[in-house]
Amino acid sequence: DWLGHKAVNLPLATLKTDFVAPVLVKDTLNFTSLGKFIGPYNVQTDIKLDVLETTTPVVTAYSEQAELNGIEASCSLDDEVDKLWHCEWDNIEVHPFSTIALKVIAVDEYENTVEETLNTDLVEDTSAPEISFFGTERQFEGKSYVKMKGVTGENRLILKVNEQGAGMTSEGVRANMGALGNSQFEPPTFCNQTESTFDCYWDFGASLSSGGVLRVGLSKFEDKVGNVGAMPEIEIVADNSPPKVEKLEFYGTSDIGDKDYFQSNDKIKIKTKIAES
Repeated sequence: DWLGHKAVNLPLATLKTDFVAPVLVKDTLNFTSLGKFIGPYNVQTDIKLDVLETTTPVVTAYSEQAELNGIEASCSLDDEVDKLWHCEWDNIEVHPFSTIALKVIAVDEYENTVEETLNTDLVEDTSAPEISFFGTERQFEGKSYVKMKGVTGENRLILKVNEQGAGMTSEGVRANMGALGNSQFEPPTFCNQTESTFDCYWDFGASLSSGGVLRVGLSKFEDKVGNVGAMPEIEIVADNSPPKVEKLEFYGTSDIGDKDYFQSNDKIKIKTKIAES
């Protein structure tokens, strides 16, 4: 100073600076429930977008084609890739537009800001799913049958669906199985997509007091974008009549054919006639 005093150790101050704004990874924008399709109705979906940023970003979104008015996404850091954040808006209602414009604003801890509008083009899907088969696993002469006292797994209801557009998930299918002692809004045990159909299965038990014809239908049947298919009821026969042996015959058979008597070295042939209604 002016009096000649000198400091021996000068304190050092470290100032961390960041002038780089977050980067939106545009090609990761994903409307998870929609894929590439949009239907004629409002539909709820999660929306995902990745962001590159060294600090924790605050990411908000706006859209006139969805119920987004500055809603903040929840963002989590990737476990393996450095500076990569996975951001998500949950259960957002999207309106039926073929193009969805999403204005995204991302701000880092140093107030560096990026604002971009991301457009997503969707294919309009207005065709409803169609049933190719609906019935039980036990079929006879085009009718569905069920075991009256079957435990869970001994009876199976099967649905096969033709869907050419957005596709199906198990969330779009429920069965009214009240007549079988189950729920009127029963979810499938499991579903799977084959090369040609979307198939759902209900494994169930039954404890019915009497036989007869029961009616079972679908209580929900729609594709990913809300197109609702026809929901017919089917008749299921609860069969409480055992098969009846009407005739039982024994024959001895050899090189000369069947005989109504037996000789040494004959084979035994048994013929039966069974009635089953």
